[in-house]
Amino acid sequence: MRLLVDIGNSRVKWACCNAGLWQLGQPLSHQDAAFVQRLRDCWQVLNPAPERVVIAAVGAASVLNEVIRLSQALWSCPIRELVSSGQALGVVNGYQEPASLGVDRWLALLAAARRYPDQAVCVVDLGTAMTVDMLDAHHHHLGGVIVPGLALMRSALSQGTAALPASGAIPGMGLADHTEQGMAYGAMWAAVGLIEQIMTHYAALRPRLILTGGDAVKVEGQLSRPYVLITDLVLQGMQCVEDESD
Repeated sequence: MRLLVDIGNSRVKWACCNAGLWQLGQPLSHQDAAFVQRLRDCWQVLNPAPERVVIAAVGAASVLNEVIRLSQALWSCPIRELVSSGQALGVVNGYQEPASLGVDRWLALLAAARRYPDQAVCVVDLGTAMTVDMLDAHHHHLGGVIVPGLALMRSALSQGTAALPASGAIPGMGLADHTEQGMAYGAMWAAVGLIEQIMTHYAALRPRLILTGGDAVKVEGQLSRPYVLITDLVLQGMQCVEDESD
């Protein structure tokens, strides 16, 4: 059994892959003071025990170190940390310095290319940050953009201004009649507008739109065009890399 671990900016997502069977674990916030104990509670009951732990990390190095220490304490098995490369599985990285592309974005592109082998894809990851990456039909990465995610947009407003409070309003699209809802609507308009504009700008590629990330479910109903929601796309990309290494 292989344990796949995706360490993001806010959460740790993980999955077990055993003889072709896929089991998603419960995502955990690593900003929680009890994070390590909660992760231990989840992992110490895994049966069978992992033969390998595979990690992709864009979060803080301290979180990566905690995950590695816990893995070593629970099991005597190899630990592999994935990084972005210039090309893999038929996908060509479009960054000037390929290693500087976030490994989560790279793995999501690998999974998208594997799923749609003869089609351009636009991968939108809605997490702490919102990223948009485009592959053409030959799976050349055309590049991408990075903006704050929904919660980070609202947080920036509340921290950068004296009069705007932190917003717990329900995300949606419209014109609000109070400040908190206005911040939530504004963030949603910005996120959806970015997706729609990029898809329009690259319409000639006829890309398949793929949504992933923790906030993808909040955005999906607001789009005017077809999309595919794949919440575990990064983990699927990790499995693609592991399959290739077998």
